[in-house]
Amino acid sequence: RVGTGLLGGLLNNEIREQEQLSYAAYAPLYDNLALGGALYASTTKPERVMELMVKQIEFVANNGIPVAYLPRFVSQFEISDLTERASAAGQARALGRAYLVYGDVAAVGAAFASLRAASASSLRVVAGRYIPSVQFIFMGDTARFRQFMR
Repeated sequence: RVGTGLLGGLLNNEIREQEQLSYAAYAPLYDNLALGGALYASTTKPERVMELMVKQIEFVANNGIPVAYLPRFVSQFEISDLTERASAAGQARALGRAYLVYGDVAAVGAAFASLRAASASSLRVVAGRYIPSVQFIFMGDTARFRQFMR
């Protein structure tokens, strides 16, 4: 969860802010008790954006994610979670999730303890485990991406 958020921040900085190649560049997280992430960018220069995505993925895989970013991202997740739990329906989802994941409705905030415990080394281990299985999906002229296909 933290890794996907941090990778999204790196992508946004590199692709959108520094290179100005896209109106959107991010890494969404799909959290339905089985996490999944994605890298997304819309651009007129897909070859350059792919080079930058691969560069960021390799950076994270080889160096981990800068630990200095962790507290800010954990805080953002906590704020987002609290906002989602502001309604009765949100509270019900949070309680149900806590029960399914931890077997206890009192464990609503338990995920944040593990997020706060994340370290540069734990993120490097996770990156090493999951980044090699990254799969790319291209929409558009796939001939432009042959060099990135394995």
